[in-house]
Amino acid sequence: MERGDLVAVPNTGVYGPTVSVLRFLSRPTPVEILYRDKEFLATNRLRGGHATFQPNHHKKLADSLADIEAVVRPHLKFLEADAPLGAEDNLGEAGLDSMAPIDLLLDLGERFDITIQDDLLTENSFASLSEFAKLIDMSSY
Repeated sequence: MERGDLVAVPNTGVYGPTVSVLRFLSRPTPVEILYRDKEFLATNRLRGGHATFQPNHHKKLADSLADIEAVVRPHLKFLEADAPLGAEDNLGEAGLDSMAPIDLLLDLGERFDITIQDDLLTENSFASLSEFAKLIDMSSY
């Protein structure tokens, strides 16, 4: 084996990074990829030196973008009502300003029945509909 090789260890239980004590003996957190019946479920990723759980949102993403757009669109003061809004379109250019985030987060929380934790917010959280989809998925677990 060499650094960077992929190792599959089925059924690790509490010894996998998701459940175990992270940074034990100052070791870096390994990347963990979860599968069930050959279906990708999630991966952890480093965030501020800690591993966070990142669910597989690809299936949910296409279904939820229209719902997310319905919540976000009223906060976009430069976007015409009938103008298209793509998953990666810049929401700042569409009129999402610095006054909108708190109301928008409350609206998203109410619509998707979630609480968005502060530590999940990044400088990109308000960039696009797809970024909101990731944020919603992370807040759902």
